[in-house]
Order: sequence, then structure tokens, then C-alpha cells
Amino acid sequence: LWERWAAASDEDATRLPAGRSARSWQTNRVRLAPLDARHYAPLYLAATDPVDGHRWRWRGRTPSPEEFQQTLFNGVKTQFVVEAVDGGDLVGLVVAYDEDPACQHCFVGFQRVGRSDLMPGGMVEGMALFFSYLFHSFPYDRLLFDLPAYNLPMLERCMGTLMTLEGTIPEYFTHGGRRWDRCFVSFNRSTWAPLA
Repeated sequence: LWERWAAASDEDATRLPAGRSARSWQTNRVRLAPLDARHYAPLYLAATDPVDGHRWRWRGRTPSPEEFQQTLFNGVKTQFVVEAVDGGDLVGLVVAYDEDPACQHCFVGFQRVGRSDLMPGGMVEGMALFFSYLFHSFPYDRLLFDLPAYNLPMLERCMGTLMTLEGTIPEYFTHGGRRWDRCFVSFNRSTWAPLA
């Protein structure tokens, strides 16, 4: 698992700790931690950044700070910040939302905060921890990404091995003067469990 994630992030990665407990959802570089009010400002700045804001939840729109905070937990099953083990610097946010218990799946998303060169691969490690957490804590058969096609290159190296492109809605989004497909990508428990 970690070799595949490392290849996707061009970063050496480490294994999840054995015998996970509520306090051990971490690698030697990052950990999952509860989201609290001190994280709102950096998450807001990342979500509304004019360079990368189109990649995240708001897709380039700039909500007010108040609207951002009010909607941060809407439809969310669980979410954590990803932070550096050394120093506690914020790396990003991972979120599970729009759960469908009858179908045993939910949607997942992530948002990187700050420059990725400060901790290359840190978000990838945080996402891997989060997927393991979700499969460990809930009876999900699969986790789904709902994303514009311009975000697919971030996941391409794992397509076909860890992830499956479930389908697309053609030309759903507009960005950069062109139309982009809306893509649905899944991570399945049966594929993930033997690797975690």
C-alpha cells in the first residue's frame, strides 16, 4: 500500500502502526486530529485561494468566512485535520460526507493547506490513514470521490490498482475556459483491507 501511495506522491511513506487505537491514527510524519476553531482560518484561506481554490469544495467561489464555518459540518459523517506529528503544523483536511448506510458507502474529500513542498506526500499519508480509519470504524464497502476531471491527475497513479473510475457525467464543470467531466472514483474495502 505505502509503496503505491509513495509512487503517487513521489515521497517515501511509512506503514500504518499496528494495533491502531483512538490515539494511534498516525504515521511517523502525520496524524489525524479533531477539527476545531483554530483551523477555520487556514482552511478558509486554502479553500478560497485564487490559485488552487477551484480544486476544492467551493470550486473557485469565495463564500464569506461565516458561511464557510456554518457549512463546514453540513452532511459530514466524520472529518479530521491532518497535522504534522512534529510541531502540529496543519497539512490539510479529510472528510467523509453524504453517507448512505443502506448502500454502505460515503463520499470522501480532502483539502490540502499550504504549500505541498513543505511536506511532500503528507496529504497522501493523511488520506491513507483516513481511509483505514473509515473502513475500521464503519461498515462501508466503498468510499467515493466526486471530482472534476482536472483533479484526476492527482490520483492517476493509483487508478486500476487501488481505485476504480466508476463513471462520468460529460462536460459537467466549467473551468479555465473549457468544459470538464464530473468523475466518480471509488476505493473498495476488498481492495484496501489487504493492503492497510
